[in-house]
Amino acid sequence: MDVQEFLRRLAEGERDFQKVDLSGVDLSNTELSRDLPNRIELRFSKLAGANLMGVNLSYANLRSSNLIGACLKGANLYKARFADSEMSEANLSNANAVGTSFSRATLTNANLSNANLEGASLNGANLDRANLSGANLHEARLYRAYLVNAILIGADLTGTDLENADFEGANLKNANFQGANYDLERDICSSIDVENAIVGNTTMPGGEVL
Repeated sequence: MDVQEFLRRLAEGERDFQKVDLSGVDLSNTELSRDLPNRIELRFSKLAGANLMGVNLSYANLRSSNLIGACLKGANLYKARFADSEMSEANLSNANAVGTSFSRATLTNANLSNANLEGASLNGANLDRANLSGANLHEARLYRAYLVNAILIGADLTGTDLENADFEGANLKNANFQGANYDLERDICSSIDVENAIVGNTTMPGGEVL
């Protein structure tokens, strides 16, 4: 099925697709329905500027795709795969991204405020200047994540794996790191340099408040 046929059938109200593989297609600046088929394949696809607000992409595979500036506000991204994708300037605010993979994804200047990222994988992700205010990152994995100048005001990072994550210049006010791995506690006080991060009522892994 090519992309034009898929979009036509979708517009006509069809939802019972057995398997849809649109890997490599160009859907840039397209507005997609909220009722996409489960487990849709969109690997290596172009979705820059696409309107995916509130869309259901649960279990979808968007590995190595281009979602620069895409709107995924309030989308259901449950256990979807965005590993190695380019997502700079994307809006994922209020999205359900429980168990979702963003490993090595580029999320510079992305809006993930109030997103549910519980158990998500952001290992090696570039979150430079990303907005994670109010995000739920409970037990997420941020090994070697780059969070320089990121905004994590009020974020829940309890039980999170933050080994070798870089928080240089990040805003950590009211963030909760309690129960995060203790390498973070060592790093955030030394190599990350808490003097260059913004803290205030920030709960550290061991429970102390800065």
